[in-house]
Amino acid sequence: MSHVKKLSPLLTTHTIPSVPLRYRGVWRRTLLEAADVYDVATNVLWMQTSRWHADLRIPALRPDFSQVDSLAACNHEQLMWLAQQQGFAGVTEVDFASQAEICRWHRLVDFRPPAATPDAGCMTFEPTQLVETGVHAEYLEHWIRLSDTESGFAVFKYDSDTSRPPRLLLIAGDAVMHVRARPTDWPAELPPDFDMMQLDDTALRMMLD
Repeated sequence: MSHVKKLSPLLTTHTIPSVPLRYRGVWRRTLLEAADVYDVATNVLWMQTSRWHADLRIPALRPDFSQVDSLAACNHEQLMWLAQQQGFAGVTEVDFASQAEICRWHRLVDFRPPAATPDAGCMTFEPTQLVETGVHAEYLEHWIRLSDTESGFAVFKYDSDTSRPPRLLLIAGDAVMHVRARPTDWPAELPPDFDMMQLDDTALRMMLD
């Protein structure tokens, strides 16, 4: 962990209050139900600190990458699998203004093209799980919090260097997530919710980070 010495505490805006303690930690998704979707196989981990979150979503059936060291070396199957991954980070806001408790994830870093609708869910804490239902889309997700992640939170950023994408280090108990933004922005003409699976291999190699 000697590299941590090169980090400095990340100062966040105070316009968004800290999220309640019950949200903080690392959550694993155990279920997703949506239109024509029933998913219990994708490995989804959501880390929540007092304000910042990081989310990683890795599809099942990962191809063999043992002989691959670059995007240029990926075949079609590998590129398609990479295009299905998701990863994002940003600031979390919990809204108590309505009858439902609404959690809003303001994404500042995203592996995928921008979404057409905000990321928000109605949250219900049950004795053994957290239940999320969609605000702007119909879906149901179940989450369980991982042990040893409910205390000991920190967020760091690498020393400022405008020539490189911003990088963050989020810590929750025994868990760590490293976040690096894309080195280049998405094309301005890219429509919201663009499906990278539509691209051919050459275009995918250019769009994937």
